[in-house]
Amino acid sequence: MNTNSLLLELQHHDISISLDKEDLLINFEGDDVSEILIEKIRNNKPALVAYLKKYAGQNDFQRIQPVEIQECYPISVSQRRIWILSQFPEISKAYMIPNEIPLTGDFKFDIFRKAIDAVIERHEILRTVFREDSRGEIRQWIIPSGKLDFKISFLDFSDRDDAVQTVDQRIEQDGLKAFDLTQGPMIRAMLFKVSSSDYRFYYIMHHIISDGWSLGVLANNVLNYYNSFCQNLTPDLSPLDIQYKDYASWQTRQLAENNFAEEKKYWMQIFSERVNGLELPNIGMRPKVKTHHGEVIEFYLSKQVTSDLKDLSRQCEGSLFITLLTLWNILFYRYTNQRDIVVGTAVAGRNHAGLEEQIGFYVNTLPLKNTIAPEQNFTTLYASVKSSLVLPILWTTFWSFLVKNN
Repeated sequence: MNTNSLLLELQHHDISISLDKEDLLINFEGDDVSEILIEKIRNNKPALVAYLKKYAGQNDFQRIQPVEIQECYPISVSQRRIWILSQFPEISKAYMIPNEIPLTGDFKFDIFRKAIDAVIERHEILRTVFREDSRGEIRQWIIPSGKLDFKISFLDFSDRDDAVQTVDQRIEQDGLKAFDLTQGPMIRAMLFKVSSSDYRFYYIMHHIISDGWSLGVLANNVLNYYNSFCQNLTPDLSPLDIQYKDYASWQTRQLAENNFAEEKKYWMQIFSERVNGLELPNIGMRPKVKTHHGEVIEFYLSKQVTSDLKDLSRQCEGSLFITLLTLWNILFYRYTNQRDIVVGTAVAGRNHAGLEEQIGFYVNTLPLKNTIAPEQNFTTLYASVKSSLVLPILWTTFWSFLVKNN
C-alpha cells in the first residue's frame, strides 16, 4: 500500500503516528483502533519508519520561537491577501466575522467587561493594527492595552416586548460598520440583556485578525475569565508560548528560505493549464463587478441518508469528506458538462500544536482539482478523487503529527 495513502487513511480516522527510535507510536481518539488498520500499519511498518525518519529531521522549522520585541512585525501571507482586498471599502465588509452566544443567568457586566479586557490583553492580535512602515511596507503594529480604544457595550432591553427583534436589528446594523485597519480595534463586542435571565453576547472581528476557529477560542477564554473572576479564582488558562506576530515572522522566514519548494512545485504543476470557472445555469446574469451579495442555502441530510453515505465511505475505503466531494464533482459535471472541476475547501491551517489556543487568521483554502471522464464509473472516480487529496491533505496535517508527538 502506498505510504501517502495509508497516512491519509489514518488521518481520516484521527490516528497519528510518531517514531520512538525504530518503533511506531500510535495516537488516536476513542477507545481502540480497528484490526484492519492495525494490520495495515504492521505490514507497512518499514515504509512508515523510513518516511518518518526522512521528515522528522526537517521538523525543526516547525518549532515557532518568540521574536524579539520590535516596533512592528511582518504580516502573514493570508493577512496580506486580506489587506489588499480590504483597500476596497465594500469588499472589506465581506471579510468581517460575527458571532453571538446565548447566556443564561445573572451576569455582572463589570466582571464581564473585565473578562473581555483580560482576553484582549492575552491575545496581542486583538490589539493589532496594520500600517505602512518607513519603507512603505505593510506591517503589524501592536497597540498597548491601555492605549487601545476598545469598549464593550451593555444594552438592556429586558423590559421590552420586542427585545429579541430589537437585538437582532442592532446586530444587523453593527455588522454593516467597517473596521479601520490602520487605527483599530479590529473587534467590537456587545452584551445584550433580553430578559431577566437571558443574555446574548455578540462580537465581531475583522477576518485579518481572526477565523472561524478563533471565534470559539475567544468565547471560551471570555467565559473562563468571567467564571474565575466571579469566584475570585485564577483563570484555568495556560500562558501562550507565542503570539500571532511570532507565527507570521516564522512563516516569512520559511518562505525566504524556500522551505515550501516541493509544495509550490506541486501546485504549479496542478494548475499549469488554465481552468475555467464553472458556468452554472441560473436565472440571472453574473454582475460584471463582484458585489459579495451572494446567498447561503442550508439543508440537512436525514439520519438514514447520512448513515448510507458513511457505509459507502467505508466500502470505498475513504472518508465521508471524500464521498461528498466526489458527489459534488459529479453534480457540477451534470449541471455544466465541464470536465475539469475545482472545488475550494477550507483547512484550519493550525498544523502546529502551539496554534490550537491562538486567535488569529490561520485558515486557508485548498483548491481541489478533479477531472471527470464520462465513461468512468463511480468507483473509479472515487479512487481518483481520493488520490488527488493525498498530498494536499497530508501537507496540512502531517507536520502536526510530528510536532505534537516529538
